[in-house]
Amino acid sequence: DDEGEIVRLRLRQVTAENLELQKKLIASQRELQVELATSNNMAKTLTAQQDENIKLKEELLFYKNMTKR
Repeated sequence: DDEGEIVRLRLRQVTAENLELQKKLIASQRELQVELATSNNMAKTLTAQQDENIKLKEELLFYKNMTKR
């Protein structure tokens, strides 16, 4: 009957929409994983640069103190 056909048509539409949304979700999750990995790498690099900066400041202070004598 017509009502059953309408329900089946709507079911196909909703199923297709669901598949598209699942694809978008997967793509967004992958993008988030890449962004998180990039963020973690940047944080590690920043920490290393900060450590190097502290070391260089300590060396500079040492040499400044040496020249004051």
